[in-house]
Amino acid sequence: MTTSLYRHYDKAGNLLYIGISLSAVQRLGQHAEHSHWFALISKVTIEHFENRESALAAERAAIIEERPLHNIHHKYGAEQAKLEAQEALTKIAQARKDLTARVVYFSPVYSLHQAADALSVNIRHVNQWVREGKLGYFTMPSKTGKPVQYISGWQLIDYIENVVK
Repeated sequence: MTTSLYRHYDKAGNLLYIGISLSAVQRLGQHAEHSHWFALISKVTIEHFENRESALAAERAAIIEERPLHNIHHKYGAEQAKLEAQEALTKIAQARKDLTARVVYFSPVYSLHQAADALSVNIRHVNQWVREGKLGYFTMPSKTGKPVQYISGWQLIDYIENVVK
């Protein structure tokens, strides 16, 4: 199946990221949601390969040779990758502690929108986690009698401590 190798550049022509995808345009949308450097992109190039294996080999070679700013895989030797992984784990652990503290001290009960704000995510994520049973909730009737979902601070903490790892 045709696989695309794409490169993202900033306005100064610096190579930000190299990746592969069956749909480079769709993958660009995913970067918009998850990549802190997305707003820097001003140019995208796309190169097509006959199959995934060829695209993977080209991606690996390009990352090693061209050294994009935001790729992690293939960029450094194994030892450097281990150091960066350990640093990332340390940052994640601290972020988890900070987020837990923020949740505990702000409110004992959250609407789904407030929970999304507290977790710094889109409301779609909170709705999905609730549907999947990853994030606990409780319901209470509204003034109209229709049940409304709420999340307790402790349910957010439980989610942070047990699901986000």
